Amino acid sequence: MRPKKKILLVGANEDHTGVLKFLLETHHYAATTVVSAAEAEQHLRAGFYDLLLIEYPLESIEHLLDQAYDLDSTMHSLVIAPKLRERPELRNASAVMVGNYCSAELLERIKVLTARKRGPKKFGPAIDRMVALAAQNADRRTA
Repeated sequence: MRPKKKILLVGANEDHTGVLKFLLETHHYAATTVVSAAEAEQHLRAGFYDLLLIEYPLESIEHLLDQAYDLDSTMHSLVIAPKLRERPELRNASAVMVGNYCSAELLERIKVLTARKRGPKKFGPAIDRMVALAAQNADRRTA
C-alpha cells in the first residue's frame, strides 16, 4: 500500500478547514490543520509535507509562501481565494483556485499537484534564490 500524501491545511475559519480535512481524509490524504501562518511555519520546519493548502484571507501569507519555498522548493502550494483580483502576494503559489469550486475540482487539483515527478530533480530556482540571499547578506555586512 502506498503511503498517504501529507497536506498541511492553513486557514482561519476552523469550520471550513474541518470540512476540508474530512474531505481529504476520506480520499486517503493525511491532513493537518493549523489556524495561523506562524503555526504553519513551525509544522513545515518540523516535518515533510507534499502540499501546502492555504485559504486566502490569512495574515502574512506572502511570508508563509516564501518560507515554504525556502524550506522545500519541490513542495507545491495551493491557495483558495474567494475572488479573482491581482494579488502580488500570491506570486510564489503553485496554483490558485478562485471562487466557487466543487470538491471534485479541488481533489483533482490536489491529485495533480501531489503527483511525484520522475527523473532528476531540478534545483535551479532554489539554488538561484540561495545565491541571491547570500549576496544580499554579504552586501549588508559590507555596508
